[in-house]
Amino acid sequence: MGKACDLLTGDEQKITEGGAAAMKSCTVEMIPLGIPVDVAVIDEVQMIGHQERGWAWTQALLGIEAKEVHLCGEERVIPLIKQLALLMGEKLIIRQYRRLSPLEVSAESLGGDITKIREGDCVVVFSRAGIHRMRRHIEKTTGKKCVVVYGSLPPAIRASQAKLFNEPGNGHDILVASDAVGMGLNLSIKRMVFTSTVRRLQSGLVPLTISDIKQIAGRAGRFQIAKTQEIAGQTPGERRSFIAPGLVTTLDNEDFPVIQHAMKSEAMPLRTAGLYPPPHVIAKFYETFPRGVKLSEVLRQLEELARLNPQFHICIRLTQIEIADFIEEVAGLSVLDRLQITASPARPRDEGVREIVKAFARCIAGQGSGKVLHLKILDLDVMDLAVNQSKWYLERLELLHQSIVLYLWLSYRYPGVFSTRGLAFHLKELIEEKIDLVLAGYQAPFTPTSRAGMLDPGDPMAHGEVRPSPWEVEQAPLLDVDNAPPPDIAEAGLYEIGSESV
Repeated sequence: MGKACDLLTGDEQKITEGGAAAMKSCTVEMIPLGIPVDVAVIDEVQMIGHQERGWAWTQALLGIEAKEVHLCGEERVIPLIKQLALLMGEKLIIRQYRRLSPLEVSAESLGGDITKIREGDCVVVFSRAGIHRMRRHIEKTTGKKCVVVYGSLPPAIRASQAKLFNEPGNGHDILVASDAVGMGLNLSIKRMVFTSTVRRLQSGLVPLTISDIKQIAGRAGRFQIAKTQEIAGQTPGERRSFIAPGLVTTLDNEDFPVIQHAMKSEAMPLRTAGLYPPPHVIAKFYETFPRGVKLSEVLRQLEELARLNPQFHICIRLTQIEIADFIEEVAGLSVLDRLQITASPARPRDEGVREIVKAFARCIAGQGSGKVLHLKILDLDVMDLAVNQSKWYLERLELLHQSIVLYLWLSYRYPGVFSTRGLAFHLKELIEEKIDLVLAGYQAPFTPTSRAGMLDPGDPMAHGEVRPSPWEVEQAPLLDVDNAPPPDIAEAGLYEIGSESV
């Protein structure tokens, strides 16, 4: 018999009847700071050092009113947590967990040969379009069925795709995923196959860090695969136990040495924890500027002028500045309204998303109804179309889903404006059903191309170490990998424990 537990995320809140639940599960940004609790557990605490999102972990650690706080994360965060505990005058007990299931680098890469991909593999690609291209190529070349996982997929769809992959004998043998592969999913991955050791961000191609590689690689051999198995012994009737290792390799030869080096190396310790000023503080700072100065410029100035203790850094997300820029034209918004909108989960790189955010901002400014059926910007017509496997159809569904998630997020902050939350939840479920049906038979367009052929000979990347995978080129709107939670650091039953007090 389970225990009642409330769920709190930015776009969904499930509260038990009468508020009787003794426990809450929430995203780190939603942690209840004003409520005394006995125990708080904060996962992925190494994210405290993230340049843009670290503030949420710092706020949770320093602000939660708990008698006892349990922090789970990578060892490289320990020196920083020690410093923060010293600043607070708190006792710190460190428990270090050793992974019991081995994790090994394969003897060689796949040499670019897709036919070497086998049952239980997770093929890692760093863009949504690249994921669908790779899926199509694997299915066409090997005859094996694939499932996909990436950050912009709805959580319910990620869970259903994971279930397909984990269930033996159903024919879905291979997983193609972004680095969002560890987003709250238990996966029976035997081997991780990297298609690239760089990913494309807004600043350009960026090499994966040692920590990135180890986090992604560490998903291999950590669920059902890691369970102790038996093999025949040397004498009749004798049997002995072993733990199947997780394996790591690359698709192409040139990426293999990078993975080998990373898996043998230690990531640098984290130096600083993120901070973000409360909105009313930023509003006061905004008032010191001449009338007419853009909020985006104020945020840039705040990032540049802030002077902090050496153990902290200020977090200003690039997406905040982008959103502030394109809602500047919306009249009637207060500074606090603008700051609220910039904190939303919108991914503004897509033109469709930008137009939707502006439409929602106009509703907040009192320029229109916030009811779902009154919002002409929402592409509700796609719901009347027959389900099909075209890329165009899937992209329309995903954009509508992002729009409804944003609507729900705003409905908890402006309930009087976005007042049809129940209808939005129903619509969200219908969209997820259609996306699930699309992925069950999705056929992405595929044009086989060699890696060398993807680069212009004059491109400096053609002769350097930072090279994109062919699967990353000519991609659709990029997956916002920075907004994707990193893989879990520990799972019950797979680790040994030691401890020390500080």
